[in-house]
Amino acid sequence: EYVLEKDPQHKEAIALYGEALFLTHRYSAAIDAYRQSIGSGLAQDPDWAVRINLGMGKVTRELGEFGASIAALGEALQADPNNREVYRELSVSYDSAQLFEDAWQATIAARPKDPEDIKDAIWFADRAIDLQSRPGLDQEDVIGQALVVLNESLEVASDRVDLLISLTRVQIQLSEYEAAIQTIKQVLESDITAVKDELELHEIITDLRTAAALCLELGEPKYAVISLEKILSLTQDFNERNDLYRVIQNVDVVDLLKEIGRYQ
Repeated sequence: EYVLEKDPQHKEAIALYGEALFLTHRYSAAIDAYRQSIGSGLAQDPDWAVRINLGMGKVTRELGEFGASIAALGEALQADPNNREVYRELSVSYDSAQLFEDAWQATIAARPKDPEDIKDAIWFADRAIDLQSRPGLDQEDVIGQALVVLNESLEVASDRVDLLISLTRVQIQLSEYEAAIQTIKQVLESDITAVKDELELHEIITDLRTAAALCLELGEPKYAVISLEKILSLTQDFNERNDLYRVIQNVDVVDLLKEIGRYQ
């Protein structure tokens, strides 16, 4: 805003302002900023064309304008036909528009090419789980492709807790419950004590909470207890090792442990 006060026609600042407006949920104002950016000629630069149209695609989707969202994301692909981030957003917009086959094709286009792209592999698996039951899609094929992608990444990162949890979710969808239990055991046996910072602590705790929920879904409350107790231990150790404020409230974890106790 400071830059725009000095130069209201600053092209890049207008586009960045649109992004800030989107992040603060001021969607109509964000659309105006993006349109102004396009009108300024900034979108003639391929990188900015992707960035502006990607933003426009997301904000119009939030407003329920799915056709406009798909059109904007299509413009982004014109500038960069191989941009997997754009395809990820297209998957969501097509799904919102109930164009399920197109959503799945966009998901396939966003499939990670490198097994070391762990976050992309997890995104693909999560998206497959979301789409599998959509009308017209082959559930077995959709989940099967998710399994292939996760196994490829596990070959290069066999101890990644987030990958193992994603694999557990896929195995449950395939009704491979015994395999899912074995995978959860791998999660609980993983060494997750070397926490570097608050962000990593938050990610690990999120994973362990998910693991606990999956354990209950699998009818294994004893493993859910182990997962939640790891959270308690981990947060205590973290706060002992670092002169940082407590970032995790443990009351809800204790309550969950008490709740699980009813099932044992």
